[in-house]
Amino acid sequence: MPTKTKKKTTFKLTYATMFNPPEELHARYDVELAKTKASLGREYGMIIDGKEVKATDKIEHRSPINQDWLLAVFQKGNATTPAPPWRRPDGRSPNGRTPRGANASSCCARPPI
Repeated sequence: MPTKTKKKTTFKLTYATMFNPPEELHARYDVELAKTKASLGREYGMIIDGKEVKATDKIEHRSPINQDWLLAVFQKGNATTPAPPWRRPDGRSPNGRTPRGANASSCCARPPI
């Protein structure tokens, strides 16, 4: 993954300069704000076994300030989604041993209602 390099600023924002900031601050702010607004409402998939998976059920996340602003859409996983291959139904690890301090029924069992 390429590393991002920070642009060097030609100014230092301090309490003394924040009442009259340089134009560069406004220009860079506007560019970053436009990037953020362009990514609003993006749909994110679930990553399962290294692949992006889309579900039929979705969860919309909206801004608490304005419910008209759709921030992102996420996939809603459900119980029919298969468990990862490293987890066995009896709660044991792939090597067949139960985790120390637990038994197979205590690590996965639901508490009684």
